[in-house]
This record gives sequence, C-alpha cells and structure tokens, in this order.
Amino acid sequence: MLTRIPTVLLLAVAFAAGPSGAHAAPGHRPPASRASDDSYRTDVIFLAHLPQGRAIALWERVIGPAGEARIIAGRAGTVVVYDTPPRLARFRDLLRALDVGDGDAHIYVRPVVHLAPSALAALIERILGDAGGRDALVLVPDDRASQLVIRTTPARYAVIDKLARRLDAPAGERERVVRRLTAPPDTRPEAP
Repeated sequence: MLTRIPTVLLLAVAFAAGPSGAHAAPGHRPPASRASDDSYRTDVIFLAHLPQGRAIALWERVIGPAGEARIIAGRAGTVVVYDTPPRLARFRDLLRALDVGDGDAHIYVRPVVHLAPSALAALIERILGDAGGRDALVLVPDDRASQLVIRTTPARYAVIDKLARRLDAPAGERERVVRRLTAPPDTRPEAP
C-alpha cells in the first residue's frame, strides 16, 4: 500500500537530515565544541501576504546564508528554513513587521555606514512620523548587519533615502542647523 506524504513533511525530513543525509540517532548529542545556540532546526513559516520569492530574498539579503543554513519555498504560502534558533527568531521578527497587506508598499534594504541602524530609524521616525494607511512606514533596524529594512511606497522611499543620506554621514560632514529665536520683550522695570 502506498501512502502519500505531504511535501512539507518530506522537506522537513530532508532538512533535519542535514547535508550528509544521515539522521541523528535518538539521544545523540552534538559535539562538546558546538554551543547550544549553534544547533540547527527546521521551521515551516507561513506567510500571510508576502510572496515566497520575496521572503526568500529577504532572508538571503538580511539574515544571509551562514554555515549549513538554507531556505526553500514550501507549499503555497510557506517557506522552510533550516537555521539556528537565534537567526530563526530574527527572521520571524522581520517577517512579523513586513508581512502585511499593503498593495503599494515595497521593501527596501538600505546599508547604514556611520550611525547605528536603530539610531537612524529613530531619527527618521521622529522627523517623518507615520502617516498610517496607504503610506504606512515600517522601519526595521538590523544593527548586527548594519542595515535598515524599510517598507513603504516608492514615492515615500525617495524622501526617506534623501533624508537617510544626510543623516548617515560622518560626524564632521553632517549639516548643522542654527535657529535664531527672538527673545521675548524685556519686562524688567527700568533702572532709576
């Protein structure tokens, strides 16, 4: 009797086997030199709105391949990721922020050179704010990779890009704004 095994299950088994194809024996422990954070696991991640190809490209550009880590497209609306738990958590956080249904919004990955990406994101949010609705702005700083992931419309990204270029400059080259404020009228009584 033949039994049909779902594709996602086969992919999970293939990832769990690792690159050599051999399964670990029950009770098998990783070598003592390998830290517990370096252990790999397979996750099937369901996508709400983001196409599989974009999710894979996002993982490749932001999280990036390392060691035995890899990602493939699963069944419709899923990706299968074989990676370490901390990197899987970073990818899930990224998807949580970016996998939303905005028709006009695009995702941009912008390198940050002189400031910390979290500091640049805070400055941009303070200056531009969030319009909400169709022009919703989502900034996801990635300090580990010195990148800022931005989800917004192309027109709004042009403004953000100009602003980020001015803000992410060496300390000596940043423009300084000097504001002149007028003092209130002097209310002190005149000296006799």
